[in-house]
Amino acid sequence: MSEWQASVGYLLESNFPRVALFALRHLGELVLKRIVAEVTGEVVGKEHDLAEILELLPPDDPLRASEDEVERSIRGFVADISRWDPRSTAARYAFGFDGSRSLEDAPCLDAEGMSEMAEVLWDYGLKRSAGWAERPPVEGEGDDIWA
Repeated sequence: MSEWQASVGYLLESNFPRVALFALRHLGELVLKRIVAEVTGEVVGKEHDLAEILELLPPDDPLRASEDEVERSIRGFVADISRWDPRSTAARYAFGFDGSRSLEDAPCLDAEGMSEMAEVLWDYGLKRSAGWAERPPVEGEGDDIWA
């Protein structure tokens, strides 16, 4: 086994779930902040607690009030992430500021489940936000991966 294969194996066994959770959590934060900005006209600054960001939406907003499966699953995701990582640090650091191990009370981080939630968040962002997946073209760039 090469050094590269060993390092990839290590990444997959130990750090990949943490890295994937960080990316998924960040996607959720971006989707929520974009929706809040479009609904309320207010830009969310340095708030990172997803539950706090969700609360900025009006109580009758579908993301807060709907019993649709998609909105309920996003609310469940927000509640879980806010419990495990309210300050957006647990998936980035192995230990908290108090010295405790990060994400110790989180259930097994399932790559397939995280992938499904990423798709739900992405699709919901597209549904709720007109310019969600748009970005200005970069000069000299080939195929636009965002198209």
